[in-house]
Amino acid sequence: MKRLSRIVLAASTLAFLAGCATVRPQYVPGSSVRGSAKIQVGDVLYEPAKMGRAKPNQIENTAIGRIYLDSTIEEYVKRAYAQELERSGFGRGADSLRLDVTIHRLLADDLGYTVAWTLDETLRLRDAGGAELVKKRITVKDKTGKVFVSQKRIFGAMNGLVTRAYEQFFGDPDVASLQDRQ
Repeated sequence: MKRLSRIVLAASTLAFLAGCATVRPQYVPGSSVRGSAKIQVGDVLYEPAKMGRAKPNQIENTAIGRIYLDSTIEEYVKRAYAQELERSGFGRGADSLRLDVTIHRLLADDLGYTVAWTLDETLRLRDAGGAELVKKRITVKDKTGKVFVSQKRIFGAMNGLVTRAYEQFFGDPDVASLQDRQ
């Protein structure tokens, strides 16, 4: 009986550990957006963590197990947008516009045969004095296969979501007109 209880305990521990993944996503800029205005990333807020729905480094998900990053979601998104801005040709300086991001939801709906990814965020472009110039709420979705969910698939999904949100925001005519004005 002792042997059986040890086996059950070991199997339960392994199942729990397998259900909690910590990943180290490396963002790879992929946007085709180009610009020359001075823009820098300002504040990034991850609402699910602030509201207690998730930990600061946790992607919300629907299945058993958890997906954690090795940094906070806020740090990941801030680095990702900073890399996109740099790659796109945007400069930085004392009179830069500021891009603030509020992440309302980063969700991996992983019940079923696929993983449905959702990134819902509000992006605000502010002038050097802090006045809001443009505010857009953007929701992007993607689907990936669930078989062999790996760090590579998680990275790919997250990169794709951030890149598409970035392109939607900077492709918006209101945002483009501000870039030309500066």
